[in-house]
Amino acid sequence: MSALYLLLALGLAGLMGFNLSQAALQHVRRRRSGEGRRDASAGMALLLRCAALLQEFERRLDDGRLGKRLEPVYAALLRFASRLVSAGNRFDPRLVAGIGVCDGLTPERLPAIRLFFVICGMVLAVLLGAVSGSAGFCVVLLFAGAAVGWKLPIWLLQDERRRRRESCTREMPEMLDILALCIGAGMSFDAALEAYWSHYDSPLSQECRACHLDYFQGGMSREKALEGLAQRVGTDGMERFTVLAAQALRFGSAMERMLKDLATELRETRRKDVQEKVGKAPVRMLLPMGLLILPAMLILMLGPAVLNVLGGIS
Repeated sequence: MSALYLLLALGLAGLMGFNLSQAALQHVRRRRSGEGRRDASAGMALLLRCAALLQEFERRLDDGRLGKRLEPVYAALLRFASRLVSAGNRFDPRLVAGIGVCDGLTPERLPAIRLFFVICGMVLAVLLGAVSGSAGFCVVLLFAGAAVGWKLPIWLLQDERRRRRESCTREMPEMLDILALCIGAGMSFDAALEAYWSHYDSPLSQECRACHLDYFQGGMSREKALEGLAQRVGTDGMERFTVLAAQALRFGSAMERMLKDLATELRETRRKDVQEKVGKAPVRMLLPMGLLILPAMLILMLGPAVLNVLGGIS
């Protein structure tokens, strides 16, 4: 019986590993070919694959090809997952908006994705616990698998949002220089912004493109579009840029000098942040050096002498 459980566990692990490897391979192919989101990580590729699978499942469910009895069960599970998300009161819908435009990955579908990860974690935990033969260990693995499966999509989204914020922070001074150059050459603010996002492929250019489309095609005012840009990027530099740009466009003041000064200030701020991180590095190295390197050095230096003393005593 334990061999059967072991085979089931290996089969499920192989299926999950296959899906993960397919997501990773698609991620590598898209990065090499220049298609899709080249800035996305492997974890984000896994989330996008799960979102695509759920989207296809919901489409077949709506078409009636999976049977009518499965639809109320799936709807009940979604309501239960949504209640858990709302009961926790810790999920920020801007977390999904902060990772850019992703097909299928929406705040409404995120509870279904988290439920899918919970089911996979619980099934794998039960099978591994059954192999061990201990009921207590099986229960511990069950709760651990459910907890990890529930939190894993949020961790992946937070990591992706952190990566995009760091990328936008690095690219902000260059974007401001390009906008200042274009505006100084006689272009309008909208034309300069379009010239930037149409010639660059980065997280910041994607957000600028979304802002541009919100204003020209989404029916938003320029102030609302810039405010949405600042909320999605979530950095102090972008917030200051949007506020200054909105004020300059409202009152008709010059923007070229303002953009150059802001770019210089952001570069100086980033340089100070890097110097601060470099200054903290030796302090952070004290703990691993004291726990790992120092004991090994003491053993190498004092080990032979201790052995000689013990040999003399005996």
